[in-house]
Amino acid sequence: MTVVYGNPDLHNLERLVKKKREGNDVELYFPALKSSILITLTKTRLFARNGGSEKAVTKVTFDVPKKEIIPVFIDLAHTRDTLFGLLKVIFKYYLRKKIKVKGSLFTGITLLRLTLLGKHPLFENMD
Repeated sequence: MTVVYGNPDLHNLERLVKKKREGNDVELYFPALKSSILITLTKTRLFARNGGSEKAVTKVTFDVPKKEIIPVFIDLAHTRDTLFGLLKVIFKYYLRKKIKVKGSLFTGITLLRLTLLGKHPLFENMD
């Protein structure tokens, strides 16, 4: 996503990654691919690695078919990082069990909010 949309806004990282969540590991698990990505949250950068971890604070499972994984990420990227955007994600994906969060809900929401790039200049003329 950073290749297409550019690096994440550091102000957004500083705002969303609170001191108590800094250094937490979040595992993104894709059952359709039988693989996972481990992301470490910091205020300056997101560190991503292949594979899971036993010490992950939160496990976010994207329970969608293989062909829908990329469209879900594109839809998340087009969603604005506002309260209404977060409610859209909750009603469209979380309540329909397409995205499941196990562990710290706030850390999982923080990671999902970091993927909401709707304020990117690329999306200014959309709507």
